[in-house]
Amino acid sequence: MEEAKTCRRCGETKPLTAYYVNRKCQQGRSPWCKVCAGVYAASRRKSRGTTLRGVQRGSNGELLAETLTARRDDYISMLSAAVDRWREADDPEDRAGAKDAVLFRCRQLVEAEGLVAT
Repeated sequence: MEEAKTCRRCGETKPLTAYYVNRKCQQGRSPWCKVCAGVYAASRRKSRGTTLRGVQRGSNGELLAETLTARRDDYISMLSAAVDRWREADDPEDRAGAKDAVLFRCRQLVEAEGLVAT
């Protein structure tokens, strides 16, 4: 039988695979399920006026003060952290998730460098 955990946000009991891996938390999983974490992240982005790429845009879609190039150093440090998590992952599921994070951070950095169009 698969272990289960109750989400602190929605109160539903779900299998551990429905939670993001977070080694700092009890049971090594986030306190919120993936669905609740996604809803929260989307609401935060909307309230802060930020898109998925972390770029603030005006109502006409023009870039505001912050651009992808300005975030280059942030992307490099996030990529480095993702690689470290991938190296430390023991469980195949954790390793696959960490690999996805590394690939995502690589795409962010490539876009910030202007090597590909978004």
